[in-house]
Amino acid sequence: MFLTEYNYTASWTTKIFMRNFIALISILFSLSSFSSWANTNIDASSLSFSHFSNNDGLSLNLASVVFRDHLGYLWIGTSAGLNRYDGYSFKVYSNQIDDSQSLSENIINDINEDEEGNLWIATDNGLNKFIRKTGKFKRFYANENKTNSLNSNKITRLIKDGNGSFWVGTINGVNHLSPVDESFSQLSGEEETNVIRDQHVTALHQNSDGSLWVGTFTNGLRHYLAPHNTQSEVIT
Repeated sequence: MFLTEYNYTASWTTKIFMRNFIALISILFSLSSFSSWANTNIDASSLSFSHFSNNDGLSLNLASVVFRDHLGYLWIGTSAGLNRYDGYSFKVYSNQIDDSQSLSENIINDINEDEEGNLWIATDNGLNKFIRKTGKFKRFYANENKTNSLNSNKITRLIKDGNGSFWVGTINGVNHLSPVDESFSQLSGEEETNVIRDQHVTALHQNSDGSLWVGTFTNGLRHYLAPHNTQSEVIT
């Protein structure tokens, strides 16, 4: 456990770099097939880019995740808090020691939105629900004495499924979250080979058929053909 947590903390910047690097490679491949179309349909002189930094109000120059909500706001996660950009300026949300309704942790790993328009924020210390109507955060932590809680406080990935629920990846496996009753269940099987616990989740993806792909830090890739029935196959 010590080694796992050490690797996670020490490699935060490296993982962000790798995520951005992979995204860059994908963009380059896309551009190669897009270039001929672009040359005939887009005037390059009409394109412009804006650069934002902490001089413009961003809490940190290194962004780990960017999410656009249904209202058009951009939410930028950093290791120094959560930023909301409205097209004009940034508003920063951060942990306040004396406020239990503030963000639980400033290191942001992922962002998503539920069917009610509330944001869910994956952090290094708990999962946060940003209640849009009040502008406050509700915190969710791991609790070994509760069967319907998270399996770890270090949340790495957060995706929404076709039913409006969430799959929550942590350094200790995968949780399923129902936003309606705010309860968690752990993704595991009856047989030991199906158990995803004690695995550092680095990636989550759900296919249109409902099957779930789980990428891990050291234990390969698992494909859950029917996640709720824990039917799975391991790909190494």
